[in-house]
Amino acid sequence: MEGSSNKIDKRFIYSILLFIAIVLIGATLRSPISSDGPLVSFFTEELNISNTMVGFMNTLPLVAFGLFSPFIPKISKKYGMEFTLMISMIVLTAGI
Repeated sequence: MEGSSNKIDKRFIYSILLFIAIVLIGATLRSPISSDGPLVSFFTEELNISNTMVGFMNTLPLVAFGLFSPFIPKISKKYGMEFTLMISMIVLTAGI
């Protein structure tokens, strides 16, 4: 009887830690997208590109999000949530 109670406690703690990890990852994903706004004038001056191109550059992360979102549940189911989150953070770090 005590073994099942211990298993439930571990599962509850695991669920809480996974939830915290997802919230923190979500907070980290926001900064690369929202940090482009204040830098628009620097991009246009340094790269000699139009505001339209800078706006397009701002929309690329959202387009990528829309394109890859349908595949993530299948990948997560196949490889597990932890592995999927780890790989996504590695890819995000390399992209930044």
